[in-house]
Amino acid sequence: MIPLEGHEVDAPDVSARHEMIEAFDHLGPIEQRILATMATRVGDGQASYGRFRDDDPRHEPDEMFEEVIDALVYACKRLVKLAKKYAPRDTTPSPAP
Repeated sequence: MIPLEGHEVDAPDVSARHEMIEAFDHLGPIEQRILATMATRVGDGQASYGRFRDDDPRHEPDEMFEEVIDALVYACKRLVKLAKKYAPRDTTPSPAP
């Protein structure tokens, strides 16, 4: 990853890198794609907001709540759409008049 101007570049955590590679190599392709997507997302956040810091002034519990609620809303919207698409059709005959 290219360091951002004005942001310190810490020494890489070789131990964490080794753990990630070891774990990654034992996962299936779908799980590997999930982790790769998460790593890309963390990198995108770092590009926008900088690296995580111990003295981060943001209030994480509030941000976590808002982000999780947003994700749940989008997931529910999609699930409702899928439920309509795959709902079993009612094959019960209509009552005679």
